[in-house]
This record gives sequence, structure tokens and C-alpha cells, in this order.
Amino acid sequence: MTFTEIISGLLRAEGVNNPTPKLRPDRERSWRRALKGLCDQNLISTLGSGRIGNPYRYTMKLSCAVCR
Repeated sequence: MTFTEIISGLLRAEGVNNPTPKLRPDRERSWRRALKGLCDQNLISTLGSGRIGNPYRYTMKLSCAVCR
């Protein structure tokens, strides 16, 4: 999932049906830091370069998915 897909899913769960979610800058930074922290702990991994046209795609590591 891309960052935008993750945020869209979270907002839909809260009842917000905006197809193009826009967070306040401080909340966006918090979510990005949280995702980076999960990557640093090897709980999720990223694919892509993080640039326009090739955004990061976040996936759960298989070992983490088995632990659930």
C-alpha cells in the first residue's frame, strides 16, 4: 500500500469519504515517522524509490504476518 492508500483507509474507517485525503502537515509528519519507525524495526518493508511516479509501497514482512 502507498502512504495515500493507508491514510485513505484510516480516514474511511473514521467515516470520512474523501477520495483525495489531505492531512494537516503535523499529522502527516507523525504518520510518516511512524511508518519509518516500523521499517527501522523490520516490521514492514518498503518497495519503490519514494519519488514521483514510484512512491514507497509498504508491505508487512512475512515473519510479522505469521506472528499475528
